[in-house]
Amino acid sequence: MKLFGKAESAWRFFFGKLALFLEMYLFVPLAFFYSCVKSWIVVQNAPSAFFIFNKFLTGSADITGIRFLSFYVTDFLLIFFNLTFMLGLILRKNLYRSSDSFFEILIPLVSAFSLVAFNAVNNVSKDVIFLPISAAWVALMASLGSVLVLLGVSFSFWALFALKNSFSVFIEVRDVVTAGPYSVVRHPIYAGYIIQLFGFCFVYQTFLAIGLALFAIFLFVFRAILEERKMCAFSDAYVQYQKRTPFMFPGIFFKKRLQE
Repeated sequence: MKLFGKAESAWRFFFGKLALFLEMYLFVPLAFFYSCVKSWIVVQNAPSAFFIFNKFLTGSADITGIRFLSFYVTDFLLIFFNLTFMLGLILRKNLYRSSDSFFEILIPLVSAFSLVAFNAVNNVSKDVIFLPISAAWVALMASLGSVLVLLGVSFSFWALFALKNSFSVFIEVRDVVTAGPYSVVRHPIYAGYIIQLFGFCFVYQTFLAIGLALFAIFLFVFRAILEERKMCAFSDAYVQYQKRTPFMFPGIFFKKRLQE
């Protein structure tokens, strides 16, 4: 039994160190890389975007121009998202218990990659439309998508700001935060991600974007459930917080009585 206990402790230690290593040496460089790539794209396309935006204001922009502008706005917002994601990981602390199982690393790892993958989706989506819809609807959906991405990024940033030093990629026990958007829902960052994902679907309008978005949403919900189980197991404050605060969107108390 002692041998089994030592082996289990060794595995927990390994997974904890692996999670911290991947956060700092995989996701931080990856976020920085995409920030640089998107910044270069935004700078290159700035003259065209400015020209099309002026046409948009006068009502003379065509469907191609409106889609280009939507892609441009989305690229700009992805820079902001990647930078805040990176800074959140660099500045984080207040870790009380790190990830200590295979699923506590695998699920967050895949969900994070599914979100990061949208940095590259537009490279294969600019000339592809999956629905046989009119040009007016394509333009309307692209414009609405940009607004949704803006709302999602803004909500996620608000949540990251409220978390301060308690942000993480993997499932770890940290301070219970109840301020800002955390007074409204338990997982505002994921709620912001989901809003972004819907926005990406409207902007890119491809089967690839929709499939990737649905896959990512499933993973984020699953990740939130795993996170809550771990938090409830080690924090009575979180159990009480869980009882009075909706899951990801107001009015939805999913997994409210997980520990009861």
